[in-house]
Amino acid sequence: MDWTNADKEMVNRIIDEGQTYLDAQLRLATSADGRAAALAGMLTAAATALMAGLIALTIASQIKLQDKYPIFFGGGLAAALFLLAAALCIWALVPIGFYLPGNEPKSWFGDIETKKQLADALGEEAQYIQEKIEENRAAIDLNAKKFRAAAILAIVAPTTGVLVWLLSSFWERILALI
Repeated sequence: MDWTNADKEMVNRIIDEGQTYLDAQLRLATSADGRAAALAGMLTAAATALMAGLIALTIASQIKLQDKYPIFFGGGLAAALFLLAAALCIWALVPIGFYLPGNEPKSWFGDIETKKQLADALGEEAQYIQEKIEENRAAIDLNAKKFRAAAILAIVAPTTGVLVWLLSSFWERILALI
């Protein structure tokens, strides 16, 4: 795009709006990281509680061993799903390349050395801001998919654990009916 004849006030406005958008993306990503960290902690705590219960079950002498296995299967699967969901949240938290508002002064040095017109330099800056916005959006979208998958796993973990427990508790009866 040729920025030579562009209205400088308009170009400055485009850059200001782009910087504001980058700032909003940064705040959005930071709050998403906070949600992912909180959910990872809750899911890890839930998995730990389930595993502690399963460990306690191993020493319970009043329950027959064959009655414990279905609980181990269901509880173990639910704990594993909670841990997998927590891992997805942590993966969404892994630091990534993310563009921030503004730029370093040295990014303008080449323009000064080549005596580039301000309108052209600002136009290039506007295009660069747009590229940064698009790359940030891709990073936010990818982490949102990870978080969404974690939330779905967390929601189905208890129900899946109960279903596995029920199926394994009555497996012999179910096979007899077939």
